[in-house]
Amino acid sequence: MKNFIIAGNWKMNCPDIPAFAAALPAQEPGPTVIIAPPFPFIPAALRAFLRCGVGVSAQDVSAHERGAFTGEVSAEHLASLGARYAIVGHSERRAYHGETNELVCAKASVALRHGLTPIICVGETMEQRRLGDTEAVLTRGVSQSANGLDPSKIIVAYEPVWAIGTGIAATALDAERAAELIAELVPGAPVLYGGSVTPDNARELLSKRHISGALIGGASLGADSLGAIINTAISLSKEAEEL
Repeated sequence: MKNFIIAGNWKMNCPDIPAFAAALPAQEPGPTVIIAPPFPFIPAALRAFLRCGVGVSAQDVSAHERGAFTGEVSAEHLASLGARYAIVGHSERRAYHGETNELVCAKASVALRHGLTPIICVGETMEQRRLGDTEAVLTRGVSQSANGLDPSKIIVAYEPVWAIGTGIAATALDAERAAELIAELVPGAPVLYGGSVTPDNARELLSKRHISGALIGGASLGADSLGAIINTAISLSKEAEEL
């Protein structure tokens, strides 16, 4: 039976955190639920979400331990607050800030040194997809971004760049093919799908063998929509137990 991971990335948005936490479905037993708020709201999220069994993630982390790096946030500081995860290599960081696979690996490595679980994001652009380069891009992205890392201590999210925020999700079959490839590259690491995940398509995506959960953007901003996806994961887990 899969232990689903449902992660919500709020990006540069923040709902009313106490109200949001109160509206989420009960977590035990259930999937691992993670929320990644903007940096300034991590303490408030920790206060609200830890009481209901929800883990808190940073949306990014510095590749540096400490020093004269204005605007950076270190893994040590995040861990000292009580954060348990850090997203690294999100497509928006790669596109808008020029982050490379090597930098992503450095960020994941420093996160691990301080007890944070990195959620490493990889995915292809529409142009790469049109050229038939999806497999090569994913192979390179995973191999370089997770180079030397223990697969049992990381999470990998497949997020096709062309599906981020567009409302167009990859088909469940395409997502499964990508997840299977990633699982072969980092055996033992949970593979999430990210890219316009909604309550309407969550069941089809989560039911695929190699997809262990979802990294959710827009749909994670509403407790109702995120709760519906969590409930889908709970339902799929119960169905698997009955087989």
